[in-house]
Amino acid sequence: MERSLHILLVEDDDTHAALVNRVFDKLLVSVDRVTDAIQATAYLWEKPPFTGRRRPDLMLLDLGLPGSSGHELLQRLKSDPAWADLVIVVLTSSTDPEDIRRAYCAYANSYLVKPLGYRELEEMLTSLVSYWSRWNTYLY
Repeated sequence: MERSLHILLVEDDDTHAALVNRVFDKLLVSVDRVTDAIQATAYLWEKPPFTGRRRPDLMLLDLGLPGSSGHELLQRLKSDPAWADLVIVVLTSSTDPEDIRRAYCAYANSYLVKPLGYRELEEMLTSLVSYWSRWNTYLY
């Protein structure tokens, strides 16, 4: 049975965020976006202006964030009992093997490289939504 996903997109690039949102709008997936690790932390702990927000089912995390990196945020969340079970999918342009290794060592649930074309991005995100909303079993 498919369920409606709620995704937290942690992405500082407005163009990338707009493309991701465009796909999710087609898929009727709700998305909230923040642009850095500080906002992501405030969102997750419901600090203003994020009070009353819905707990995300999944976080899409870019690694190249301003200030604290996506790697640091991933490590911090996965080591915190309150957020260790949050599905965190890295969505980044980095193909560096060290970035991939670090992400999985910090317990990323998946590592996806942003495709160059919109159609490929749409295919990737459609598959992602199908997997996490239809096939994967959740705690919540």
